[in-house]
Amino acid sequence: MIIISVLTLLGSAFTFVLLALHVHSLRTNPGSQLRLVGLGEDQADGILPPGMQYDTATMTVGVDVVAHGVDHAFLTWQIWAWASRYGVAIVLLLSVVYLCWRLWRGTLGLGQTMSWWAAGLGALALAVAVLAPWALISADQLVAQAVAAPTDPQHGDPWFVVPGWSIQDTDWWLALFAALLFLLALLLRRAQRAERDTQGLI
Repeated sequence: MIIISVLTLLGSAFTFVLLALHVHSLRTNPGSQLRLVGLGEDQADGILPPGMQYDTATMTVGVDVVAHGVDHAFLTWQIWAWASRYGVAIVLLLSVVYLCWRLWRGTLGLGQTMSWWAAGLGALALAVAVLAPWALISADQLVAQAVAAPTDPQHGDPWFVVPGWSIQDTDWWLALFAALLFLLALLLRRAQRAERDTQGLI
């Protein structure tokens, strides 16, 4: 258990460093990509306002969020979305350390504490799986509003495809992890019930 605790502590420290580096990169290079439809390569210079650069390879426009004055709000959404994802991993690793410590002291029961731990962590993971993609999409919508980008095709003019959140944008891998944690919580509760029912029979 000591080895597991040390490894998980190192893992949580490494994850925190990755989070810090990611947040630093977001702060030093704030920007957004909007997909543009119906624009020819020769039209880009005459249509796009300053602070926007068209990439013909990806059919997207790079937006300088600082030039449009939305860098603070944009970064808030971006940092919240990514910090919550890293945060789930950090909470998971630190809770493993806590469980190992409780097992080492012999004060951890089989079902109740661990089942609540699994259910709580599952609820946190599910919330992040839904809300983190929503925050990233909200950041892009904020940029589109700031640049007054046309979002509907009119008379053949180019328009921006601004993403709208739907349930399909959920982080399904994280949602699957949450479902496994809920299943673990249920199994632990059943194990606790079975242990209580069989006490004193053997």
